[in-house]
Amino acid sequence: MDSLRFILLCLAGWINRQQQDAIAYLQEEVTALREQLGPKRPRFTDAQRRRLAARARKLLWSSGRSSGGASQYRSLLELALETKTSQG
Repeated sequence: MDSLRFILLCLAGWINRQQQDAIAYLQEEVTALREQLGPKRPRFTDAQRRRLAARARKLLWSSGRSSGGASQYRSLLELALETKTSQG
């Protein structure tokens, strides 16, 4: 039984590392794209706002809504909704 736990822990650690690497890459990609955009605010289409809002809702739900990291996702959701109301 201990060898099974060890294998599962190794697998979980490897998967976690892969996810962290993917997140780090995506964060760097966003940083590079924001540098290209400059000080202007991004202009999202309706479809992009819907996709961002859907992702932000999922992140808020999975983060427990009360954690400190949830404020970042709340900001994404508010930005998506704010942009929609200001254009429409």
